[in-house]
Amino acid sequence: MSNILNKNIVIISFLIVFLLLYKFLGKNEIDKTFKNFTPINISNSFFNKLPLENNQDDFLLILFKLDDCPLCLFEAEYWGQFTSKNNHVKIIGISNAGNQAKLNEFIDEYGLSFTIYNDKEYFNGVLDFLDSINIESKTPIKLFIQNSKLIAVEKGIKDIDKQNKFVQRANKIFNNLN
Repeated sequence: MSNILNKNIVIISFLIVFLLLYKFLGKNEIDKTFKNFTPINISNSFFNKLPLENNQDDFLLILFKLDDCPLCLFEAEYWGQFTSKNNHVKIIGISNAGNQAKLNEFIDEYGLSFTIYNDKEYFNGVLDFLDSINIESKTPIKLFIQNSKLIAVEKGIKDIDKQNKFVQRANKIFNNLN
């Protein structure tokens, strides 16, 4: 009897620990949507090669793939919402789609009105830069740039409620630093 009771206690204890870890680790991942850090000067980096018209403006740089990235497809409609509400922020997309016709179809389907470069050199250069500052570069990833400084990074988000608040979160990032 005590042997069965001990096994049950171990199983219940394991389940409780698992549930607590899942709850806290999962919650932390969601709460860390933005990686805020001391702004990083990007004026002497790969970003000089990117076609940023005026480095004194606010930029949202979105790095995404069309293949093997269902999260990119999920997020795309929210990027368009940000574009339509924030004309003071210049949005630039960078993809490594390769197939321009496929990228054009994607742009039309999601009504994206910002400039999107289909350029593997730009794409890989941004990935290399992110790796150099120890930021996981899994797409989609959004980089917030202000006055030639990287001020925040947001990784892809699967949660529809969080996505519905993307415009609000992005505005908060840019407005907190103006």
